[in-house]
Amino acid sequence: MNRVPKAFSDYFRLVFDRAHEIMVHRQASYGPGNVENLGPVGVFSRMGMDKVGRIANSMNGVVKDGKIIIDPDWYTPEVYDALIDTINYCAIMIALGEKQWSTISREEEQAWY
Repeated sequence: MNRVPKAFSDYFRLVFDRAHEIMVHRQASYGPGNVENLGPVGVFSRMGMDKVGRIANSMNGVVKDGKIIIDPDWYTPEVYDALIDTINYCAIMIALGEKQWSTISREEEQAWY
C-alpha cells in the first residue's frame, strides 16, 4: 500500500482546518437560516456563480502561440477566500444531501466566538 507523505497530509490538514474555522465562525454569525432558505439549488448556484465565477475571472488569460497564459499573480486573497468558500459550500451540499444541515446542534460552536 502506498503511503501519503506526512508533509502532504499536514499541508492539507491545515487547508481543511482553515476552511472548518471559517465555516464555524460564519455559522456563529449567520446561523443555519440562510442556507435553509436557499436550499440545495441556491447553495449550488452561489457556489457556481459567485465563488467559482470569481476564481474563473482571476484566471482569465490570453491565448499566445496556442497556449492560455494567465497572470502569474492570479492567486489573490479574494481568490483564496473564494476557494475556501467553495470547500465549505461543498460540505454544506453534503450536509443538505444527508439531511443534516438543519438538525446539527450549533451550541458548542457558537461558544467558540
